[in-house]
Amino acid sequence: MKMKAKLKEQVDKVHMSTRLAFENMDTRSRVTQGIRIGTALASVVLIITLLAGAHNNPDNIYTVRLDTSKIDVSKGLFTALRNDLSHNEMLDGNFGAGLTSSEVIALSDYAEAQLAKAPDFITSSLYGWCSTTHDYKIQGDYLTSTDYTFKIANSSRTCSKPVNSYFFDYRSLLSQSHFEIILEYAYGFTGNNQKYIDYLRSQEKAAFAVPRLLIFVAVSQVALICLLFAYYNFKNDGTDISKLFAHISSGISLASFVACTVACVTMTVIYLRFRTDIHRELSPYGLKLHLGTAFFTILWFIFALCFLSMASWGGPTWCAPPPIELDDEVESQMAFLVNENSETDSGGLTSKPTRTSTKMSRKSNKSIKSKKSTFRQFTKEIGNNEHPTDRSVSPPNNFLTNEEEVVLKSNDTIFRSGTFRY
Repeated sequence: MKMKAKLKEQVDKVHMSTRLAFENMDTRSRVTQGIRIGTALASVVLIITLLAGAHNNPDNIYTVRLDTSKIDVSKGLFTALRNDLSHNEMLDGNFGAGLTSSEVIALSDYAEAQLAKAPDFITSSLYGWCSTTHDYKIQGDYLTSTDYTFKIANSSRTCSKPVNSYFFDYRSLLSQSHFEIILEYAYGFTGNNQKYIDYLRSQEKAAFAVPRLLIFVAVSQVALICLLFAYYNFKNDGTDISKLFAHISSGISLASFVACTVACVTMTVIYLRFRTDIHRELSPYGLKLHLGTAFFTILWFIFALCFLSMASWGGPTWCAPPPIELDDEVESQMAFLVNENSETDSGGLTSKPTRTSTKMSRKSNKSIKSKKSTFRQFTKEIGNNEHPTDRSVSPPNNFLTNEEEVVLKSNDTIFRSGTFRY
């Protein structure tokens, strides 16, 4: 029972602290608060979805998809073999009508046999790859004509074990997936040369940093949620430490945005380069590379959320105009007038002096100068009035804020002072 009572007491304290943190907020503050909380929570959820999905389900959240359809690749290989054979005949001085029917049939059978075990597409994620193979039922000759139909009878999938050290090496994947003949015709060899290995290692280092950057973004967004409650609690208390929390939170949101930007740009640039390389080197053989729609949509949506989070913190903290501070003389006069007015309202009873805020927010410096000029003119008229109790002299309507109206709550006090400097 005691444990339950203590737990309930702690829950009530947290609930009360949370409720007090968000009280007395205007519309603009509530919108800013909603953006800060919403962007942080959404970023964390999407990052977890992205990393967990890439690890557990590479077929749905994949970085790239390499289309290696046997139909397209067989046609590409058949075309390459036919062109190569025709080119050799021309070099031998044979300028005949071209390949015979028997040669075409032999090439077709050879192309189909070489790619019999090849998959139809390969998906690659941050942690591994999967290959999918379809069994087709084809009617017509798809190698030599466009008049053919096919349907998928059944499919099978093979996936690698997810590992953190995986990186997309398309030549090795093609070699493992029974596309050696394509590599032989495209590069003249089936292995990797040193130039390609060096290029792959440079891209690999950058790609391995992306998951770590995304984890940092998620942790920083969780930290911002925690700091948010502390910030609003201290802000309502009126303590200067709320400024410190605002600057710390703004700095964290900026660092989170920079890390997210680096991660998004790095991933996009790496795989756009791969797509360009494969299109240049392997598209004649029917191979195509596509970026993962789901992966990059989520990734750039996280980028947009981090930008909104950074703007909602850094904008009000670093870009908003500073508050206007009153000088010491004006502060003391306002405190004196409020104190004296309090004594008059209480029938002569002495009350504790009240200090007014030393900072007043203004819409613009132009508005402030206009108010000063108008208020000085008004106090000058009061000072020149021979009848202090005359109520005919009144301030202009709707030019004082609620804080400034405190000064004018007692006309008798102002008249006795003679002049008042804004």
